[in-house]
Amino acid sequence: MTSHCRWWVGTLIGRAKLDLTWDRINRQSCVMVTASECGSGGTSEGGRVNNDRFLGSARFTVNNIAPYDGGVAFRVTVEWDEPLETYVDVTVFDDASDNWTFAS
Repeated sequence: MTSHCRWWVGTLIGRAKLDLTWDRINRQSCVMVTASECGSGGTSEGGRVNNDRFLGSARFTVNNIAPYDGGVAFRVTVEWDEPLETYVDVTVFDDASDNWTFAS
Protein backbone atom coordinates (compact mmCIF):
# COMPACT_ATOMS: atom_id res chain seq x y z
CA MET A 1 0.00 0.00 0.00
CA THR A 2 1.31 3.46 -0.87
CA SER A 3 1.77 5.79 2.12
CA HIS A 4 2.47 9.50 2.31
CA CYS A 5 3.43 12.04 4.94
CA ARG A 6 4.02 15.80 4.88
CA TRP A 7 6.72 17.13 7.20
CA TRP A 8 7.23 20.79 8.02
CA VAL A 9 10.98 20.94 8.62
CA GLY A 10 11.09 24.61 9.59
CA THR A 11 13.39 27.10 7.88
CA LEU A 12 16.26 25.92 5.67
CA ILE A 13 19.07 27.62 3.79
CA GLY A 14 21.84 25.93 1.83
CA ARG A 15 22.20 22.15 2.13
CA ALA A 16 20.67 20.18 4.99
CA LYS A 17 20.80 16.46 5.76
CA LEU A 18 17.39 15.31 6.97
CA ASP A 19 16.28 12.02 8.46
CA LEU A 20 12.68 10.86 8.76
CA THR A 21 12.05 7.94 11.11
CA TRP A 22 9.07 5.92 9.86
CA ASP A 23 8.49 2.22 10.46
CA ARG A 24 6.69 1.95 7.09
CA ILE A 25 10.11 2.25 5.37
CA ASN A 26 12.76 -0.47 5.01
CA ARG A 27 16.02 -0.61 3.09
CA GLN A 28 14.23 -2.12 0.07
CA SER A 29 11.47 0.52 -0.04
CA CYS A 30 10.86 2.70 -3.07
CA VAL A 31 10.74 6.23 -1.61
CA MET A 32 10.07 9.54 -3.35
CA VAL A 33 10.88 12.84 -1.62
CA THR A 34 9.92 16.35 -2.73
CA ALA A 35 10.53 19.73 -1.10
CA SER A 36 8.82 23.07 -1.52
CA GLU A 37 8.58 26.54 -0.09
CA CYS A 38 5.56 27.09 2.12
CA GLY A 39 3.77 29.44 4.44
CA SER A 40 4.52 29.46 8.13
CA GLY A 41 4.19 26.08 9.82
CA GLY A 42 1.92 27.64 12.44
CA THR A 43 -1.79 27.00 12.70
CA SER A 44 -4.44 28.97 10.86
CA GLU A 45 -7.97 29.80 11.94
CA GLY A 46 -9.75 26.65 13.01
CA GLY A 47 -6.53 25.08 14.28
CA ARG A 48 -5.49 23.61 10.92
CA VAL A 49 -1.79 23.52 10.06
CA ASN A 50 -0.83 26.10 7.44
CA ASN A 51 0.69 23.92 4.73
CA ASP A 52 0.15 26.21 1.76
CA ARG A 53 3.00 25.34 -0.58
CA PHE A 54 3.88 27.59 -3.47
CA LEU A 55 6.34 28.08 -6.30
CA GLY A 56 8.59 30.97 -5.31
CA SER A 57 11.85 32.18 -6.87
CA ALA A 58 14.14 29.94 -4.79
CA ARG A 59 15.37 26.60 -6.11
CA PHE A 60 14.68 23.55 -3.92
CA THR A 61 16.37 20.23 -4.73
CA VAL A 62 16.33 16.82 -3.06
CA ASN A 63 19.33 14.48 -3.39
CA ASN A 64 20.82 11.26 -2.07
CA ILE A 65 17.60 9.56 -0.97
CA ALA A 66 18.65 6.54 1.11
CA PRO A 67 15.96 4.37 2.71
CA TYR A 68 16.97 2.17 5.64
CA ASP A 69 15.11 -0.12 8.02
CA GLY A 70 12.89 2.30 9.94
CA GLY A 71 13.32 5.50 7.93
CA VAL A 72 14.90 7.48 5.12
CA ALA A 73 17.84 9.91 4.99
CA PHE A 74 18.16 12.55 2.27
CA ARG A 75 19.53 16.01 1.51
CA VAL A 76 17.54 19.15 0.70
CA THR A 77 19.23 22.19 -0.84
CA VAL A 78 17.57 25.60 -0.72
CA GLU A 79 19.25 28.13 -3.00
CA TRP A 80 18.29 31.49 -1.54
CA ASP A 81 19.91 34.33 0.45
CA GLU A 82 17.86 33.75 3.61
CA PRO A 83 16.23 30.77 5.34
CA LEU A 84 12.88 29.72 3.87
CA GLU A 85 9.95 27.81 5.38
CA THR A 86 10.11 24.30 3.94
CA TYR A 87 7.76 21.34 3.60
CA VAL A 88 8.96 17.89 2.61
CA ASP A 89 6.59 15.29 1.18
CA VAL A 90 7.65 11.64 1.50
CA THR A 91 5.84 8.92 -0.44
CA VAL A 92 6.54 5.23 0.13
CA PHE A 93 5.31 2.96 -2.64
CA ASP A 94 4.12 -0.62 -2.35
CA ASP A 95 6.43 -3.23 -0.84
CA ALA A 96 9.55 -3.45 -3.01
CA SER A 97 9.83 -7.22 -2.54
CA ASP A 98 7.75 -7.67 -5.72
CA ASN A 99 9.93 -5.28 -7.76
CA TRP A 100 12.88 -6.08 -9.98
CA THR A 101 16.36 -4.64 -9.73
CA PHE A 102 18.31 -4.32 -12.97
CA ALA A 103 22.08 -4.00 -13.21
CA SER A 104 23.93 -3.17 -16.40
